[in-house]
Amino acid sequence: MLKIKDGTIRRGSYELQGVNIDVPKNTITVLVGRNASGKSTLIDGIIGSLLFQNGTIEKEQLNIAYVGTDNPFDKRVEGMLMSSVMKEVDSTFDPQKFRYYLDEFLIPVYMNVSEMSTGQLKLFTLALGLARDTNLLILDEIDTNLDVVHKNKLEKIFADYMTVEGRSIIVSTNQLELYDDVADRVIYIKDKAVFYAGEVSELIANYTVWIGNEEEFSQLSPDDIVYYEKNQFNIKALLHKPSPKNDLKISEILLGLERSRHETIHKR
Repeated sequence: MLKIKDGTIRRGSYELQGVNIDVPKNTITVLVGRNASGKSTLIDGIIGSLLFQNGTIEKEQLNIAYVGTDNPFDKRVEGMLMSSVMKEVDSTFDPQKFRYYLDEFLIPVYMNVSEMSTGQLKLFTLALGLARDTNLLILDEIDTNLDVVHKNKLEKIFADYMTVEGRSIIVSTNQLELYDDVADRVIYIKDKAVFYAGEVSELIANYTVWIGNEEEFSQLSPDDIVYYEKNQFNIKALLHKPSPKNDLKISEILLGLERSRHETIHKR
């Protein structure tokens, strides 16, 4: 669906280098990094509002639904008006599906956007995107400003969207742990570069997070230890060996890999 090789993209003085990513069909990709790490810059390159300075970009025919961090609506807009407008400009827009998602998100159909919270605005935009016939759903920090109830609904929404063959989702976040159970692929941005981009199954097949005491730690093979840290209660280590899926925290594995490159004092 989408491949970028050796890409570089700039926004002002910020430059994101070494962009090598693959977003196949029928996958959920989590784009993770700290605030201001470059996640939104990469997304803007994917949707075309910023241009890559170099690199090879391969795109199939993409029909994108994008939910960003800005409010693009006039303050007088409400659900019924927006539904009528969308039906005029996009023949694939389904007003009934839009109304369904507004109900799912507990947003009154006649509520003006001026009355909506930041979280409600994101969900309103998401409802618009889900009511269109698209093949790539891009969510830029959709989980920010959402309450726990609506965060818990995201997994079901993703599953509903992915029932159509050939679709994919890219979700940008700094809360990777929310997507441990749904992510197929991870793109991790660190220090103005793509630190890791690949399949979750690759992480599961190669790494595990281990926790134990000093005596148990001494029995581990040094060749298996990628990184470890101690506290007053136990030792946590990243091991280069397979991990059972139900024990896996993708965020912990990536954090351990990151620290193994930057904090050699804790390597063995």
